[in-house]
Amino acid sequence: MSDLDSNSVAKMQAYRLVMDYTGLDLSKMETREDGKYYTSNGIEFSEYLKEKLKDCKDVPTEFRGAAFEYTMQKVNKVAQLGWNNIPDLKFSIGYNNANGFIPCGTSFEA
Repeated sequence: MSDLDSNSVAKMQAYRLVMDYTGLDLSKMETREDGKYYTSNGIEFSEYLKEKLKDCKDVPTEFRGAAFEYTMQKVNKVAQLGWNNIPDLKFSIGYNNANGFIPCGTSFEA
C-alpha cells in the first residue's frame, strides 16, 4: 500500500467529522488570527461543536466528550497548517477478480 500523507488524512478526517456532527463544511469556515475556526455566524467552532454534540443522537452520551476531543484534535491540526496548505487526499484503487478492490501500486500474489 502506498504511503498516505498524514496531514492529508487528518484533513479528510476533520472534514468528515465536522460534516457528520454539525452539517458544516470545514473548507468554507473562516479562520482568524487566533488560529481557530468560526462559523458563518461568528461562533467559535469548538463552542458550536459542543452544543451540537449535546443533541447528537448518533453518539452515546458517555462518548460525546471523546468525540469532541478527537474532532477538535483533527480540526486544530488543519487550522494550524491551513486548509489550503494541506494537499487533498488522493487514493487510487484498482480491481481484480482474485482480490477485489486493491490500492493501485500494490501487488498481491495468489
